[in-house]
Amino acid sequence: MEIPPGPRKLRYFLNLLIGAVFLYVIGNILSEFYGFTFLENVIAPFIENPMALFNLAGILSLIVLAVIGWNYLSDF
Repeated sequence: MEIPPGPRKLRYFLNLLIGAVFLYVIGNILSEFYGFTFLENVIAPFIENPMALFNLAGILSLIVLAVIGWNYLSDF
């Protein structure tokens, strides 16, 4: 039985996906007009494989959970 993703992971995934699409569009514009292809080449694997962004969102949510836990425990 698979555990469904939490709301924080889904929110981070949505933000990462929107940011990746935005950076890909900017990279494509820079590539077309100025020949600067670095940004497009870096972001393209994330656009082609959104599950990589989903995994990254999971890692970010675990880091945030650890920071929240650390802050909670440091109050004592």
